[in-house]
Amino acid sequence: MSDLTKGSVFFLPKKPGERVPFEPLLEGQESSKATRTRYDDYIKAIQCLEKKIENFLLTVNESAISDLCNFVKNTYNKGENSIFNPPNRFYALPTALVFAGIDKEENTRFFKCVTQKLQQNNFNHIVFLNSMDCADLKRIEKQHFKHILGLKSLSKLIIIIQDFEYFIPEVLENFIYLCSHYQDRIPIVLMLGITTCIRGIDPLHENYSYSVVRLLKPEPFYLQSQKARCDDLVSQCLIEDAQCMKVGEETYEFLLDMFIGRKFSLSLFVSSLKYALMHYFYTNPLSILTTIEPEVIHSRLNLLNENHVEMIRMQISFREYVESKLHQPAEARQLLCDDYYVKSLLPTFCQNMAIYHQRFAIALEFVIFLQEFLQECLNYDVNKLKSKYELYSIALKKPGLGENEYIQILLDDLIKIDPKKIGELLQTFVSLLKTILDHVENIKQEYEDFYQFLVRSREIENDLTRPSASTRSATTKIKNKESTILQKIEKIGDDYKQLVIDVVNYLAIFFDENLRHYSTNTLFEIFYYQEDISILECAFVPKIRSAIHAALGLSTEYINCNCCMVESDDESNEKDDDDWDSREQILSTHNDTSILYKLHLQCGKLINVRDWLDSFENVISKENLENRKLNEKEIVARFIKGFEELKLIGIIGSSSRKTDHFKRLSWGKL
Repeated sequence: MSDLTKGSVFFLPKKPGERVPFEPLLEGQESSKATRTRYDDYIKAIQCLEKKIENFLLTVNESAISDLCNFVKNTYNKGENSIFNPPNRFYALPTALVFAGIDKEENTRFFKCVTQKLQQNNFNHIVFLNSMDCADLKRIEKQHFKHILGLKSLSKLIIIIQDFEYFIPEVLENFIYLCSHYQDRIPIVLMLGITTCIRGIDPLHENYSYSVVRLLKPEPFYLQSQKARCDDLVSQCLIEDAQCMKVGEETYEFLLDMFIGRKFSLSLFVSSLKYALMHYFYTNPLSILTTIEPEVIHSRLNLLNENHVEMIRMQISFREYVESKLHQPAEARQLLCDDYYVKSLLPTFCQNMAIYHQRFAIALEFVIFLQEFLQECLNYDVNKLKSKYELYSIALKKPGLGENEYIQILLDDLIKIDPKKIGELLQTFVSLLKTILDHVENIKQEYEDFYQFLVRSREIENDLTRPSASTRSATTKIKNKESTILQKIEKIGDDYKQLVIDVVNYLAIFFDENLRHYSTNTLFEIFYYQEDISILECAFVPKIRSAIHAALGLSTEYINCNCCMVESDDESNEKDDDDWDSREQILSTHNDTSILYKLHLQCGKLINVRDWLDSFENVISKENLENRKLNEKEIVARFIKGFEELKLIGIIGSSSRKTDHFKRLSWGKL
């Protein structure tokens, strides 16, 4: 080894560090470790949400999937090891009518789950038919049945038509005739997905002839209703987890609108919730306290600097907490001046919020059970009962569900029930609390209280069935027995009534404490996403009308072609004219609809058709296409096409006062 290399030390190049997608907040004063922790918490929250959605999809229609598989298994009276016996000529095709929702993506997931379940039996052959790929019968045979129709036998052929309503009736009729013809060789089972709200076999009778319907043997299968699915979805994603981001009133209403309002889309609900999670963790430096666990709480507190503490002091709920300590000046001064003292209180605040979420979920389940119990006892109208997502919506509004009049109505009706039935409700409450007692320690006192109520109920019931003591003579025995029974019935009735009153009073206090509004908790702002709803609307609610107006008015900017560039001889005139707008520049190279749109902006409430046509002709007459002069009929045809498009998208409408005029339906420059 040479002297040159004896003292040499080799330094390997450093690996480039992985860049965190989140930027430091608090005007750049947030530490890189806190930023990284915030990003890691976001990734964990997204993964947890995806697992919840996956579990929701597996359980929401589990019974319907099982029923469909049993239906396929029991068709043609064919067991697993038996041989297929061809039916007679007039045997109807087994047909499953699956009444699903209007969300196409969710229906696709459902039929994929059905397919996976059916494919566990290797003897089943499954074919998917899509209306887009099945314009005629020849295409169906070529793409899906070319290798099947030549076979002499097949164990079982399951044909799934997911979008049944979108098929051309004539094509599907011929296809059903074909399936009926091959039924003597192949056991064919049809599965028709129906997305409309029509029930029964009406979708078949409305568009198909009797000769086709008689070839089918339909059996309806109903998926879980949209409201029931919404209850499960809200419960799993927003209520059950005590340590996660919660949403405020406006955000929750937006999510409901995506799933059960205008859109009926599970994918939009999930995407909106993921977007809210992203925005929450991306913009909130205090989000590192949301998913905090007791064992790592001190390491999280070490990530907080003076800027985090100042942000905590700026929260409205914290200021209210300080005001509640004004009778203790020393502690109030510490809250405002001592950062370490504020940090020492954060574990208590976070734990109190987690306890609130746990007890809130339990109290909400109590309300659900109470509704079902009153429905059985008092024959409640089902339409008057509120689902879980509706109750949660009330809970997010001030003053909360506990002080809402609906809870008071339920408690008032509970007094009206037969007192002897109160034991059933108490048994339900005790069973629920017993199942969660190992996971939620702070509910132990309520479990003991309801158990004592249940013991009282059983003791009163035992007193009613306990035999009375024997007497000396028969006459005395009969008289004493009658008086004893009357006294016992009267006493037991009073005991039952007092028990019901005690239970109602206890439930009133329980609901008032645990179903209070979330804003009553200190530092609730850290845990609840309460940003302006316009953030989600900009991402998921397209403003179609504004986009159409902008495209018609700014066609040059949209198309960006050389032929539509605005030419100006005097640039200084453009700079001096502050009110100049490119919408007002009408070029003959623009689209006819765009020209008519810009011309209509120059009119008042009513547009004279003749004047509009003359103006349109003056503009397009500047075209010089191979020195060809435009024909008058061509001009009129282009004009009619343009204003019909404007009429279709709602910019103009017919006038009832003047037949040769159109009225404007939109105003301003969007």
